[in-house]
Amino acid sequence: MGLIQYPDGNNATNDIDFVSTSFKNEVLLFGECKQFVNGKNEIWIDRTKWYMLKLLASKIKQTSRKIFLVGTNNYSLARPTDILWQTTLDSVLRRETPAQTCCGNIIIQKEDMIPTTREAFSELANQLLRHPIKSITFQNLP
Repeated sequence: MGLIQYPDGNNATNDIDFVSTSFKNEVLLFGECKQFVNGKNEIWIDRTKWYMLKLLASKIKQTSRKIFLVGTNNYSLARPTDILWQTTLDSVLRRETPAQTCCGNIIIQKEDMIPTTREAFSELANQLLRHPIKSITFQNLP
């Protein structure tokens, strides 16, 4: 992350945790994955990353992209049946998913995200890649 630095020495780079594409439908899926803060049921997205994701969203038609925000209890949970929590950048921007701001950072509560298995998330992503994006519906776990 230190490949490009501002004159004051701070890192001027950021990353996206996942990108997937469908050449046939010209669909792009992006994702930012965060572990819930220890002892709290919330993820924090720093202000630089938030700005980058919003800028990315503004440059790509909404019908051609989906930007996921994903929370996990632990990064080592990688089995298909392990649970993760998700929402989308657009849902937060439309205030469908509540979020708080602290010093420019975005905080999203676990209870405001949609729980799903890793396998179900993968199936959803594959479905979005196969079809042009019109809308997205999440199903909560029973």
